[in-house]
Amino acid sequence: MNRRFSTTVLVAVLMPGLILGWLGFSARMRLVAAPAGPERNGEVNPLSRAYTGFALKLLSRLVDDHPQENVLFSPASVAVALAMTYHGAAGETRKDMARVLGVQDLELAAFHEANRHWLTALEAADPKARVTLANSLWARQGFPFHESFLETNRRYYAAHIQQLDFEHPGSPDTINAWVRQKTRNKIAGIVDRIDRDHLLFLINAIHFKGSWSTRFERAATRDGSFTLADGTPVTHPLMSRTGRFQYYQGDGFQAVRLPYGAGRTGMYVFLPSTHTGLAGLVDALTPETWARSLAGFGEAEGYLVLPRFRMETKYELAGPLKALGMELAFDPEQADFSAMCPVPPNVYIGSVKHKAVVDVDEEGTEAAAVTSVEIRVESMPRGFHMVVDRPFLFAIRDDKTGMILFMGTVLDPR
Repeated sequence: MNRRFSTTVLVAVLMPGLILGWLGFSARMRLVAAPAGPERNGEVNPLSRAYTGFALKLLSRLVDDHPQENVLFSPASVAVALAMTYHGAAGETRKDMARVLGVQDLELAAFHEANRHWLTALEAADPKARVTLANSLWARQGFPFHESFLETNRRYYAAHIQQLDFEHPGSPDTINAWVRQKTRNKIAGIVDRIDRDHLLFLINAIHFKGSWSTRFERAATRDGSFTLADGTPVTHPLMSRTGRFQYYQGDGFQAVRLPYGAGRTGMYVFLPSTHTGLAGLVDALTPETWARSLAGFGEAEGYLVLPRFRMETKYELAGPLKALGMELAFDPEQADFSAMCPVPPNVYIGSVKHKAVVDVDEEGTEAAAVTSVEIRVESMPRGFHMVVDRPFLFAIRDDKTGMILFMGTVLDPR
């Protein structure tokens, strides 16, 4: 059966149990499909199930907030940056973050161990579909963060932790140099400036480069009509190939999986019918419908036309995350991050910045993303920062006569 659509396509780049990135664009696809083959299941565990639910909820918010724009983000990057922050939360703030991430049923230790497990598993990825993920914490020099908070991020997230003089004008460049290195120069930076109330930047960077298992022949790429979401036709390079694909015909959409390298990682392209539309497809996505779709893929003979494309996005995710229920974490007065550092003064999430880029051509895909969770203090003391939390010397002196009345050292104040 021949099918031809000019509509919006939803794309996910996946490893087993891990959504690396989402994007949406208008495209034209033609498939001649045979009946679906055996079910195809990926690895499923409580954390991947939770992060899939989080990815779908955040996708829905971003599509709603940017109805006339391409959407691209890395759920993996956002989730890991928030996971590192989550350990510093306490009380109702932690409960809210857990509900949004979908991990409210996981004990804290099990949550961190599960994160370490899949982060370690990335190291065994296919050399022709490489995923590299790095974490870092950049802390205001001299501020007393709890060592248990820092150690958890070292142990479970292999985070690079560095104290910086935030008053030095070169500090943003130091952080952005790390971002460039970890994203293979795909993203220039994430920190524009450091304000007086900034205490900490928790940053995740992810980079993916994969070669198609079966490449598109460049000679087969032709300029063709690409129909935008508003119905306007434009001329754009369209790749094509014929062969056997992993394919699924769902209720109101078609989907195809394009594997990279040995097949562990793949790009899933979802093409809604003209009747369903992108909004209908996104609204219908739940962890359950997502799992059913993945299980339904089977071998099919077909002909695929897909646009060559490159896109970049940047978002402030505070609004979407608050809309999903993470409001307390952003409230300067009510946020509870007492597991991160001593309070008062109260600290809170000031912003969650995210940048992503993807480049898809006949050879494969290169993509990168970075997420920065910025921790601020409600009222940063002006001038120096002094916390007397270790042995000290004191003296009581009459400054008019110069007489020292009392003097001593304190090793233990109890």
